[in-house]
Amino acid sequence: YHVDDLVELLQGAGFKVDDWTSTYGSLETFCQRFSYWITGAAMKRAGLYALIYPVLRVIAFFGGLGNPGKKGTNVLAVATKV
Repeated sequence: YHVDDLVELLQGAGFKVDDWTSTYGSLETFCQRFSYWITGAAMKRAGLYALIYPVLRVIAFFGGLGNPGKKGTNVLAVATKV
């Protein structure tokens, strides 16, 4: 979801969105998209992926050390039922 879509969905279901944040930063998103590009989500090119995977994990680890705030991807919303 995009932020606006998620907020609208939650409000339509009777929730008040108190806050939201992103859960992935740009490095983590890069690793996720690069993994998908290699495998096509069907474990194609498994040999290449096996070679690249450790490098992607290290990059994603360092990307996960920072808080992307409202500038990353993957939206997490905190909402209360009204």
